[in-house]
Amino acid sequence: MRSSISNFDFAAPLKGALAAVVTVAAAWLVIPARLAIDDQPVQSVVTLNELVVERYISQQTSRPVVFLGSSMLTMIPPSHCRPDNVASLYLQGGSALTGIEIMRRIGAHPEVVFAEATTMHGRSDQRLLGEVFTPLYWRVRMAAPPLRHYRNWMVMLYRALLPPLAPPLDLPAVTIEDWDKGIEPRLDPYRMPSLKLWYNVEERKAIAAAELRALRQRGTRVILYSPADRRVNEASPTRDWLEPLKAELHDFEWFDTPPDLPLYRYDGLHFVAGSGLHYFDYLMKRAGVPFEPKCEPPAVFRG
Repeated sequence: MRSSISNFDFAAPLKGALAAVVTVAAAWLVIPARLAIDDQPVQSVVTLNELVVERYISQQTSRPVVFLGSSMLTMIPPSHCRPDNVASLYLQGGSALTGIEIMRRIGAHPEVVFAEATTMHGRSDQRLLGEVFTPLYWRVRMAAPPLRHYRNWMVMLYRALLPPLAPPLDLPAVTIEDWDKGIEPRLDPYRMPSLKLWYNVEERKAIAAAELRALRQRGTRVILYSPADRRVNEASPTRDWLEPLKAELHDFEWFDTPPDLPLYRYDGLHFVAGSGLHYFDYLMKRAGVPFEPKCEPPAVFRG
């Protein structure tokens, strides 16, 4: 009796596999490494974080300077103003610790890392890491650009259909003093003396310190900063996190925001685009890190 395997027609699956290879190869040849729509937003925060991480993985060898942080980092600077030697892992609702874990997994060795200290009490995002680093396949996806999430046809189509987005860099036509008075009520949720920390400061401080020291031991210059409004940084509960962390990491570089730099934030945390560019330029120049500016910082309203 003849085996059913001997009767199996292999032509169909071979043709399917060949068609898939041809499709991927064609997309590889046709689609540029960088598209203007790459910085267009997506509706899902989860999807946005995945795309941000994936793009960093594909570009990390040409980005010796890396910014790590949460949504506060989104406009530091606006994406269309980001220099070509700078990468940004601006993870919505995330922490710099997730960025450090990403760099460790891919073997990245940046020269300089700017790490947002404000949210570093948060644990690394294991769900996000699991989605991006699918065992074995993530390496295949990184080797073949058309297989990457941000080169997914539906993602590219969605972004291409959006109107061009380049947030205006013009700053509000009010003095920084009047602006800060206006957003005063929006700061209240972030500075409540009665609000108790929901995490163990000593435990989270030890985790953050260990990660940052290991990063520095691998040859990376680490600079810590807190982009939030001074009134938020100096009030509980943010102060109750930053002060112990700063004491623990007293031998690291800390860049405090200078009081004479007018910075407009919508809610005490998230920058107006023009101010995000000002703050980015300040950090880079204070660190003495060379870069080619893509945008001119806007003039500040003086009244």
